Amino acid sequence: MQESDNPDKVCRPFTIIYLALDRFDTITRSIGHKSMDLFIQNMAHRLREAADPTDMVARIDDADFVILFKRKLAPEAEKKYAAKLVKEAGRAFAAGLDSMNAAIYYGTAHYPLDSRHGGELIAIAEERMSKAAAAAKGGQPEEEERTPLPGEEIFRDKSKDEIIAIFERAITDGSLHMAYQPCFTADRKLTGFEAFLRFEKNGISIPPQVFLAASENAGYMRRVGSFSLENSLSALTAINKIDPELTMNINISNYQLRESDFIQAFQNIVSYTDCNVKNLILDLQEESLISSLADIRMTIEELATTGVKMALDNFGRGYSSFNAIPLLPVSVLKLDGNFTSDLATDATVRILTRSAITLMHDIDITVTATGVGQEDQFEILAGSGCDRFQGLFMGAAIAPDELEEFIHTHSGLS
Repeated sequence: MQESDNPDKVCRPFTIIYLALDRFDTITRSIGHKSMDLFIQNMAHRLREAADPTDMVARIDDADFVILFKRKLAPEAEKKYAAKLVKEAGRAFAAGLDSMNAAIYYGTAHYPLDSRHGGELIAIAEERMSKAAAAAKGGQPEEEERTPLPGEEIFRDKSKDEIIAIFERAITDGSLHMAYQPCFTADRKLTGFEAFLRFEKNGISIPPQVFLAASENAGYMRRVGSFSLENSLSALTAINKIDPELTMNINISNYQLRESDFIQAFQNIVSYTDCNVKNLILDLQEESLISSLADIRMTIEELATTGVKMALDNFGRGYSSFNAIPLLPVSVLKLDGNFTSDLATDATVRILTRSAITLMHDIDITVTATGVGQEDQFEILAGSGCDRFQGLFMGAAIAPDELEEFIHTHSGLS
């Protein structure tokens, strides 16, 4: 998937089933670790035998397993398949007339509709598994089928040429446009903005995972990426005429970084917009560390020589690798909003957050928290030493024609 120029084409459909033994710790204490290890091995063997030969079966942790398949199954067929796997895994805890009180639950997640990130897909499936377990224990109805995301129908069953025509019209009529979310320090000083690509059609705000998947499938991602860069760098030029210290964060995809002429195209846009590249921060996706580092490392290092700063985005969204961070010329780490949303209620997340911030500071990396939606999150992050903050609590994304007034209002400029 990660090596393909068109990942959705080679991956779809892509489904994850997260399956886990309930009350793992309680059962382990009752029977002992050695016995539990044997049961886990039995579960693994039975799952591998019950799963389709083309599916991947992997153990995540404890008695938690993931089954990944690319076969296209109707919703009812998918449920039957998951139920079959649950039943077979449960047989590991029963023999003859004897059986243990062991319950197994599952949850599913789908690429790219639920997420476009591997770690997040697993996390979503795990969360749905936990909800299914809670529903079973509380006697509540199980979670309803996934509701289609807004705008999916716009691209459904469309040909490549038809999808390209939709994007061409969207660029022309402004349906595809930019918005800029402000970023602040702990003392509420404006430091810059992050550029977001928005797609609004027929009054519907289409989520990025929907329209980006469509653009990649149609081979249109290069044009979309250029559109984002051109508009964002032009905005940075206008912003720096008002305040020369403000920065701009722009998301860069692995698809763009793997383009052979990306450096030249990037430099052409910089020259055309006459922006100050020292105020530009390119956000690299966290999954780049694991999936595509070998392919994109040279491009990233060449970009760094231009004076552009690099930020590692979405940290904490999936399964992060601290060890890989020093391998990239990264000067900013961005904590994912889904990660920071649990700060007020989850002590483990607070400990990990403080540890991550301290470790990053030790190697001179600035930490930005994204998705800060509440005051208690802001206070915890600020108390943990976080450097920069963005999210609805700090300020929503604004339109390009609102930037000048916003900067004058929040930076004390006359």
